[in-house]
Amino acid sequence: MTQYPLKRRARDSGAELVAAYTQARARSSAALAAVDAAGKVVIADDMASVLLGVPARTPAVDPTLRWNPGLPELITAARYATRQAAHNPDWVGSTQIFAHLADEPTSISIRPIFLSGHVIGTLVSFGASDGAQLPQAEGAAHPRAQPRRLVAMRDNRMVLLRLPEVSFAESQGNDVWLSADQGRLRAASLSLDKLEGELADVGFLRVHRRYVVNLSRIREIERGPKGELSLVMDDRANEMVPVSRRNAPAVRRALDI
Repeated sequence: MTQYPLKRRARDSGAELVAAYTQARARSSAALAAVDAAGKVVIADDMASVLLGVPARTPAVDPTLRWNPGLPELITAARYATRQAAHNPDWVGSTQIFAHLADEPTSISIRPIFLSGHVIGTLVSFGASDGAQLPQAEGAAHPRAQPRRLVAMRDNRMVLLRLPEVSFAESQGNDVWLSADQGRLRAASLSLDKLEGELADVGFLRVHRRYVVNLSRIREIERGPKGELSLVMDDRANEMVPVSRRNAPAVRRALDI
């Protein structure tokens, strides 16, 4: 008599987390996942599924079938969020975790979800840092080495790119696109600023508010009639990347011109 109501309540909480995820997904383009109070994934979108290492857009309402991402920092953050939200229903937190296939910590924002006044889980937004920072002991990530690959998406596949394969990265709307030897691919990184920070010490340079280029893939430099610079990249299409006036001095220093 006790077991059945508990199972039903658990399934109800899973359905509520899926509903909250669906509503939030319609309002935001950030990578998003719904996680229960134990840190198991109930549902994740395409990008979040790559970072969590779980199937994409596959609801796991039944608690016995939920996805375990195997990320201790995420579990710690989810449990911390549950404790905080129990005392303050308006609490929202943020921290950094090491996601799958990433050599650098990823920022996440954590928003608790309630059912009948009880915390049942959280919505995790990747690339966001809204809310109070979690304490160091609870969820802060430790620095790692610079990345030696970039993660991109092609349909439902993850593509692992070596840095020399990437010619440049371009911000377009809410996405970051990589121009690589395999073609134009959507990056797993949600921010060009974040990508710039990760790649600054491995031969990449911000040349424009929308572009980060691989310095070793620059073939030619073209000067416009008003002195503006454009970079002709070493790829199949010889694509041209504009250099902003603000970034032109850094480009000249980097290329020793």
